[in-house]
Amino acid sequence: MNTSCYDKPEYYEVAFSFRDISAEVRVIQTLISDYAQCDVKRIMQLACGPSQHMLTLNKAGFDYIGVDINSAMIDYSSQLAQKHGVNAEFYQQDMVRYRVDTPVDCVFIALGDLYVTSTNELRMLFDSVANSLNVGGLFLLDWCVQFQPERFFDATGQTWSISKDAVRIDSLVEMRPLDRVEQTFQETLTMNIHEGDRHTRLESASQKRAIFPQEFLMLVESSKTFEFIGWWNNWNLSQPISAATIDFFRPITLLRRI
Repeated sequence: MNTSCYDKPEYYEVAFSFRDISAEVRVIQTLISDYAQCDVKRIMQLACGPSQHMLTLNKAGFDYIGVDINSAMIDYSSQLAQKHGVNAEFYQQDMVRYRVDTPVDCVFIALGDLYVTSTNELRMLFDSVANSLNVGGLFLLDWCVQFQPERFFDATGQTWSISKDAVRIDSLVEMRPLDRVEQTFQETLTMNIHEGDRHTRLESASQKRAIFPQEFLMLVESSKTFEFIGWWNNWNLSQPISAATIDFFRPITLLRRI
């Protein structure tokens, strides 16, 4: 059996280091400035993994709170915070049913890490976020709403390679429909790691529920705890999503706690 990608945070971090974290944090800061209706100090990431936004958010003056179900990710993030003198909080919990000690002012999910398998779990997640988020705070979702399902289930998957120091990681993400009525699919992440003459294969499979734009808006309206603010393509606030948008990449969606 292959080792899970999520049990090797140091490799997972390298594999997903293609993102411009500083640029993403600047977008978060702009969204907070433009749309938050509370003083934002505490920012929480659900499915935080190796907490790649933590150090940049901390430098920007925010407290960081991470929630992840995987103990290896929590341990790695805690050690990273300790190494850099960051006073962060971490909770090893299921993102659907999590609870934190002190409310936060902003919650975000990065890179499609929305681990819900049913409509009921999606509603439970909304309830958990609402219970942890101060009124006027923001809920940001990255690549969690599927605008192009026909490309989402591309048979070739998505591949990329990242090299850092003496390590090269070739990654593949594949989406396969499981139940089209329930809108569930299996997401498989494969990482082939090359370190000199040593080669390691990591693989993880997760069941998720696809979420489409109009049902997402209906869910927000029925929740009575959030209002829809907007959605933009590729973390670019000059590209609001509209009927004219054709190609989608990492669309972000913003809600506000009411």
